[in-house]
Amino acid sequence: MKVVVKIFLVFLMLATYVATQTNEFYNKLLPAPIDGGFKMEGYWVWCGSVIKGDDGKYHMFASRWPKPPGFGPYWLTNSEIVHAISDTPAGPYKFSDVSLPPRGSEFWDGQMTHNPAIRKYKDTYLLFYTGTTYKGERPGVNNRISETHPLKLEAHRGERIGLATSKSPFGPWKRLDKPILDVRPNSWEQYLTSNAAPLVLKDGRVMLYYKGVTRLTVHAIGLAIADRFDGEYKRVSSEPLNMGIGAEDPFIWMEKGKYKALMLDHERKYSPDKEIFYATSVDA
Repeated sequence: MKVVVKIFLVFLMLATYVATQTNEFYNKLLPAPIDGGFKMEGYWVWCGSVIKGDDGKYHMFASRWPKPPGFGPYWLTNSEIVHAISDTPAGPYKFSDVSLPPRGSEFWDGQMTHNPAIRKYKDTYLLFYTGTTYKGERPGVNNRISETHPLKLEAHRGERIGLATSKSPFGPWKRLDKPILDVRPNSWEQYLTSNAAPLVLKDGRVMLYYKGVTRLTVHAIGLAIADRFDGEYKRVSSEPLNMGIGAEDPFIWMEKGKYKALMLDHERKYSPDKEIFYATSVDA
């Protein structure tokens, strides 16, 4: 009987610990202000990423695309990254300018920019993003496309991770001629790379978590490291992170000596309703 009681107590303690760890992030969440955030009349607005500027203001970089002709697949063909400003982190944010507009189909990111992640190292703002290009006229209300349209699939296959830099959140932004992270043929990330989640360390190194895709809808998270933001990004493994298999939209940060992450459970590995999961690790 004593053995059974001891086993039960150990189980109870373990369950309590797991519950505490699981709720660690959830319990820190506060109610969002009703009139906060960022919205624009006539546009879908997604992917907000915020940084506090040298001016004391909060600068959000977000993706937007026109509501007509619709939500999808037009985020992939018509999105551009814009800049908005607020006095507080929660907003409301007011539109300021377009940071990364279309710049011509001859550029690798010439037709679409999306998934901004704003960071800063010393006096330089670092705007990581997803870009792509495609041939032909930009879709709109007079030339709609479907999820299986060749132009949409071309845009999907062209998704890569890029980096733009500036001394000011207002720009001008200097883009690179090539992506900082391309695909790898015959690998788990042979279709596209996107969803940059950079962790910029104090010594200037960048740990770039990102999404790779084997084929359409099959997602995983990988990690590449550069000695500095404009250096070569080298993958730490030929395989994706175990926790990131079937996930997307990662956000990574350091807190009290631990790596912490929020990711979308895209393939419902940990949740029945495609929810956000929280993970921690003492190792990258």
